[in-house]
Amino acid sequence: MHRPLYFIGIGVVIGLGITWWAYLKFALQKGEVINCLGFLFLLASAMLLYYQVKSSLSFERRRTTHDFIHGPIVLALLPLEKQLENRLKRTTLIFNDGTTVATISGESDFFEVQRVLKDILNFYERMAIALRSAVLDEHMLYDDKGAVLISFYDWAEPLIDDFRKRYDPRAYVNLSALAAQWRRRYNKAAGHRKQIEAKKVDSIALPKRSLF
Repeated sequence: MHRPLYFIGIGVVIGLGITWWAYLKFALQKGEVINCLGFLFLLASAMLLYYQVKSSLSFERRRTTHDFIHGPIVLALLPLEKQLENRLKRTTLIFNDGTTVATISGESDFFEVQRVLKDILNFYERMAIALRSAVLDEHMLYDDKGAVLISFYDWAEPLIDDFRKRYDPRAYVNLSALAAQWRRRYNKAAGHRKQIEAKKVDSIALPKRSLF
């Protein structure tokens, strides 16, 4: 809220300066000056009200997201992920690059794996719908589930493609859009982190010298 107040204050100062300039330049009457000042402060009040409402909505969205993380994610999603980890004999759902669900499609218990997969995908699709509708806070959910969702989506993508061919071409479209958006965000952050690490290594390396 401090930044909006800062900009509103600057706007008021600029408006007062323009009013003073117009008063000197065009010899405004007292009533005209009062009208200008009234409009200026009415505009500042409207902007302040707008930012207050926006701040309240943002706070409410973060609180809703906090409840969502400690409610449905903990009570519904995490048990499903644990079931899938147990069936896959894994300790995490972050998979190696190039590994997909297609590699286990021929195994005897794949039907049960597929059932849990569908439940997880359905959960993430509903979460993606809530995010795209601005009901939940994206930054909080990205910090909480970003890396897992990106890796899990890449791993499950062959199954999603199969659903689209068999049943509905729009199956999990919101999840796909969210995964693509978070992947760009993740890759950008990873690239920035690598640049920082390279600078740190370069700073402790031997000074660069010229042969000539």
